[in-house]
Amino acid sequence: MGRMNHAEQFCWKPTQKIGQETAEVNMDGPFDINNTHRILYWDIEALQFRGNDRPINCKDPDNPRDKQEITLIGVYESWSNQYMVFGQHKQLGKKFVVESSELPYEYQVKCEVRMYHDETDMLNGFIEYIDAADPDLLAAWWGDGYDLPTLYHRLVSNDIDPSRMSPFYRPTNFELFSEPRGLWDQKANRMVDVGIKYAFDTQPIRGRNVFDMMSGFASMYKATTNTEIMQKGIDVVGEILFGEGKKFDDEADEKSPDFYDKDYHLFIEKYIRYLLRDIELMVKIEERVPAIGLNIAMQSFTQIPWESLLKPTKLFHILFSREAGFLMPDVIYEDKLTEESYEAAYVLHGIIGIWKNVLALDGASLYPENINKKNISHETIDDNGDIFAEWDVKDKKSKKFIRRDSVTFTSGFRGFLPKLAEGFLNQRGLYK
Repeated sequence: MGRMNHAEQFCWKPTQKIGQETAEVNMDGPFDINNTHRILYWDIEALQFRGNDRPINCKDPDNPRDKQEITLIGVYESWSNQYMVFGQHKQLGKKFVVESSELPYEYQVKCEVRMYHDETDMLNGFIEYIDAADPDLLAAWWGDGYDLPTLYHRLVSNDIDPSRMSPFYRPTNFELFSEPRGLWDQKANRMVDVGIKYAFDTQPIRGRNVFDMMSGFASMYKATTNTEIMQKGIDVVGEILFGEGKKFDDEADEKSPDFYDKDYHLFIEKYIRYLLRDIELMVKIEERVPAIGLNIAMQSFTQIPWESLLKPTKLFHILFSREAGFLMPDVIYEDKLTEESYEAAYVLHGIIGIWKNVLALDGASLYPENINKKNISHETIDDNGDIFAEWDVKDKKSKKFIRRDSVTFTSGFRGFLPKLAEGFLNQRGLYK
């Protein structure tokens, strides 16, 4: 129970009766995400500073997320196919609109550009837009590490309440956009990168889901291709997937804008174009490898909170508790168990070379199929059971054989874990 928050403890089955009524989940088209979710792809560009130089408004100059000034914020609305850019520079005057036909290099997208006199005005304009557009999900590339914490700190330094990003904002509400806390270093037993980044499953804006496309894509790409992407820059991923990076045409090998140049208003069109290219790549990457779509479909199927969905351990805590009908206690291991390990799947390492007549066999969905076949579940364990399973126990360090263990399961009734595995396998097949 200590591992599940209050909301997670009340994630009942979709068909569980509540009084005299039954809550049903509409599974018609859960993968048609454009009709059901308002996804806002977004990206920011910022003016950087060297040495002791810093923005005029900077409350935490030692924090790299605050020692910069947001110059552009770009968005793409999945529900309207509309691009929009919010920008600022003191030489550009008050707000004006630039039509897409005025953007250089015939970079034609459906886009509206709103320019402001300073960062404070621009951030206020962006928050007013978020409030009016009311997106369900904010998606950014490395949003957990850069965009979200940078936005938070720059709002604070410009004396703008970050909680205004939440649809539940009231002047009396607090921490609706929580401060980035960084990551916990178990070895050092302390927080690291405090205030610099969020963990992947963190949902800092109450009432609006957020998704880091870089982490989500890398995870899905590895799961579907068994290949680790070492460089996760959006231009590298674009080149891998469809041969498109940051280049804007085949002839021009353009460099990125100078992010240290305070006179960026002199090349603002190029700056905007660079920003829009990142967002366009995000949209194309999601179309090719739908990491957001997968998680939305998973949420439709599981009916659990978004933040719990992004961490497999929390996801299965909820599903186990739901199917088993109880809240699982924390596991307490005996000391002797820490010296032992159990045999899992055999991994046969190949011999380098070119070989003829080689046959490769792969057990599809090996673990869930074994769970289903042997009815493996905590409540089906029975000393008089008719299903036999055995495994090797080895020394954790030396890997030497210690003993052979076994257990029997009953086939008298279906366990909750096989039912859970079967449901996921069926849904997996539907999604694929």
